[in-house]
Amino acid sequence: MFSPFPSGDAAPRPEPSSHEPAEPNPEALERILDQTLRSAQDPAGPDDPTMFDEVARAHAGEPFTVEPIAVDLVRAALRSQMNAGWSPALEGASKCIAVSLCDDPTSRQRLERLWSTLSKR
Repeated sequence: MFSPFPSGDAAPRPEPSSHEPAEPNPEALERILDQTLRSAQDPAGPDDPTMFDEVARAHAGEPFTVEPIAVDLVRAALRSQMNAGWSPALEGASKCIAVSLCDDPTSRQRLERLWSTLSKR
């Protein structure tokens, strides 16, 4: 079979991109989740009491889902913790972290409880 590629493969393998997020460290993900949940559930209120307000308004009445709910919650927490604006790196990290957190049943339950509380405000 003829292949236009020198190796004879059907297509060249993509080279790793420096823009792709690395596999998340489970301990780092747990720290982010803990900080996010502590901040949201602190009786004194989060450092930024409006951190999740935009997410709650944007998705009022919607059930918990990985996308967009968990991704938006993680993005809001990261933006608050890092005092950062929007960036492609933040978007990628938010999605990667949200998916990883939701893959773990315990973390997912914690995020679902957070969403339940926020959606009742």
